Amino acid sequence: MEHDPSPGPPPPHQGAGAPLTPIPWEDRQRLGFAPALLGTVKLFVSDPKDGFRRIQEQGDLASPILFAVLLGWAAVIIGQIWSFLIGSSFLFLPGLDGEAFTLLAGRGLMTFGILLLAPLFVVIGLFIGSGIFHLFLLLVGGTERSQAGFEGTLRVVAYSSVTQLAQILPIFGALFGTIWALVLFTIGLSILHRTSQGKALAAVLIPILLCCVCGSIAAVMGLGSLMMAFQSA
Repeated sequence: MEHDPSPGPPPPHQGAGAPLTPIPWEDRQRLGFAPALLGTVKLFVSDPKDGFRRIQEQGDLASPILFAVLLGWAAVIIGQIWSFLIGSSFLFLPGLDGEAFTLLAGRGLMTFGILLLAPLFVVIGLFIGSGIFHLFLLLVGGTERSQAGFEGTLRVVAYSSVTQLAQILPIFGALFGTIWALVLFTIGLSILHRTSQGKALAAVLIPILLCCVCGSIAAVMGLGSLMMAFQSA
């Protein structure tokens, strides 16, 4: 009797080239810009594991960078709208009638400047964040089986920009988006670099914890200096 074993799951990536079924954003020339963008957002929201398995490991860095810029820019716009609506309500308090227009105009100019420079800051933040995560991934031994290198980490951070859409929620949107991003970073790094989720999580959490520790030390030192200044006065 002929044995017909069931095929196992396909490997995350087919060699160093493009995967057999690319994500919509990396196939936008065929699908169209808007459908590819919306399809990719839906994919990484509903099934991020499948999304990270289907992205390219190498080549075409413009696609993930552009995706991150678009989602990051959208998040800045949403954040500025909330900030403008909430902040503008205080401009019409009693006693500010004569200054409300001036303050509103100044706030409008500041908002315009932020929106204009947002894409540049998104790109800078993308490379800095990817560099930090990749450094700690190297330190914890999470790249031993990787073929993607720094490009893989950058792609993970870029496509995890879907979490920026949490900014649509006022007040708690930033917190929810941060937690969601940590989850996607861990999933993406483990898949793109063929490492364990434990090492991927360590590469994500260690720099964050170090920043918290450094911030706490700086706050304590600043508070101590302030208290000494009051005592000497």
